[in-house]
Amino acid sequence: MPGSKSASVAEVSSEAIIRRFHEARPGATSAALARGGSYERLWQRVRGRRVLDLACGDHPMPGAVGLDLVRERGVAVQGRAQALPFAGGAFDAVVCHLAFMLFDDVPRVVAELHRVLAPGGAFHALLGGGPIADGDDAFHAFARLMPRTPGLGDPRASRPAGWRVLFDRSRGWSEPAFERWAIDLTGSFDEVWAFLGASYQLRDAERVRAELRALYPVDPVPCTVACYYATVTR
Repeated sequence: MPGSKSASVAEVSSEAIIRRFHEARPGATSAALARGGSYERLWQRVRGRRVLDLACGDHPMPGAVGLDLVRERGVAVQGRAQALPFAGGAFDAVVCHLAFMLFDDVPRVVAELHRVLAPGGAFHALLGGGPIADGDDAFHAFARLMPRTPGLGDPRASRPAGWRVLFDRSRGWSEPAFERWAIDLTGSFDEVWAFLGASYQLRDAERVRAELRALYPVDPVPCTVACYYATVTR
């Protein structure tokens, strides 16, 4: 927001990184993830006639209003989650696929969600959790090969304890609910790399790709993603 320190920080951190990535590689996220079925599984949980798909990329929920930072195919409205260009109470539900944990100034996003949701409306989010804890697959190897970089977004946005702080019951939110989902993205090396190589923080991509291929020279390449489905009601 104008004059806001948190907004200016966002513009040079997560938001700027994500904007540059999607302007350079439109459709990369949905191309990498659609085959895992996570979009449809998330959408099945959403109820309501008026739905906002927040940070939809080029793969918005059918029948929803799609909003994203970058105007890709399928985006109806270009805008920021911190300043949603909609009237109060405009939506029965808001859905967000693997983006909420990347936003800067998350308290502002939460305030905007509360504003645009009608009473009784729900926010549904799929949150990234990284490799599954008990796995040993290409995602684990990729994480070991990746150079250490600062994380994007607010850590509270991907944790149950953090959601209880962000979605404070004293401010009109229900108790958040969490479910762990395992998304199987096993496939050919090229299919798995399409997902891993779409990391916003990937550096030295050619080296990482070559070393990962040396570890997994034969298809299919195992790859499972730990995600969390989270929901909270206004």
